[in-house]
Amino acid sequence: MSLHYFIDGYNLIWSAENFGGGKLQDQRECLLRFLERTHPAGSAVNKIIVVFDGKEDVDSPPWRGTVRVIFSKGETADAVIKRSVDLLSNPRNAVVITDDRDIQKWVSSSKAKVMGCKEFLRTATNKPKRSATPAKLDSDTAQGINEEFKKLWRVD
Repeated sequence: MSLHYFIDGYNLIWSAENFGGGKLQDQRECLLRFLERTHPAGSAVNKIIVVFDGKEDVDSPPWRGTVRVIFSKGETADAVIKRSVDLLSNPRNAVVITDDRDIQKWVSSSKAKVMGCKEFLRTATNKPKRSATPAKLDSDTAQGINEEFKKLWRVD
């Protein structure tokens, strides 16, 4: 069972100082890099969808990470999130991250889970860090390491 995390993007950005000031584009990218780095959804099968409010003409360079980005294009992020949860075959597999009371009430009534922004940030930053993918070793280096282990373990 995979979970779908729907994040009210600007709500999360403005709930913490973590994402800096300056241009909105920079704040959005800071949030997205944070989500990519911390893997708050846990398993790779879980999906993270960040929804940003936006007018019809609002757009941004495409995000090339695993996090999906949606600009609401003329409607509210809340409306996009509600519709997305409604389209799931099982809304219980949705987790909505927002501090907006109206959408929190709606989410709870839809049987999806809701999480406040500060709680989400706390769980994201308290997760154990994933180890980096090990570097590929050339055959000579690998052979040298194997020989060292054989000596240490006294294996012929």
